[in-house]
Amino acid sequence: MAAAGAAVLLLAPLPAAAGCWQEREAAAAGLREMQTMLMVATLRCRSAGMDISDEYNAFVVAHRRTLDSANIVIRRHFIVTGAAPGAYDRFATTIANAYGHASTTIGDCAEAGMLARKSAGAAPATLVGIAAARLHSSPLPEGRCPTTLPRTQLTFAR
Repeated sequence: MAAAGAAVLLLAPLPAAAGCWQEREAAAAGLREMQTMLMVATLRCRSAGMDISDEYNAFVVAHRRTLDSANIVIRRHFIVTGAAPGAYDRFATTIANAYGHASTTIGDCAEAGMLARKSAGAAPATLVGIAAARLHSSPLPEGRCPTTLPRTQLTFAR
């Protein structure tokens, strides 16, 4: 079933609107940003003696298929829009670098651990909303396209 869901994501037509990000692609970028934020926080917190890796790992294990599907959508965006080779890697690195400079206090680590725990226990359909409520919105190259997809269709295969 997950493979069928991922196939639907890959085959869904995308308008060629000068590289702008459709709602589904922007939602996928939000999931990627949340995963990256949690990963970077886990590394920073561990270095500071506050280990939240169990919470982060539980999040990744619980939503691996959803996160993988979101990454497929992002990679496909770069392919369909004719982005230069390495565009996905530059995009992912930009997000990681943005969070690499964040503070690493006990409160920051506790908050990241709580977000990872909450997200690990959440239904896949709610992850986009959790990411949107928590994050400061990924900078999307070429910006967002005009909204065309109802929010109810912004879930990813699990």
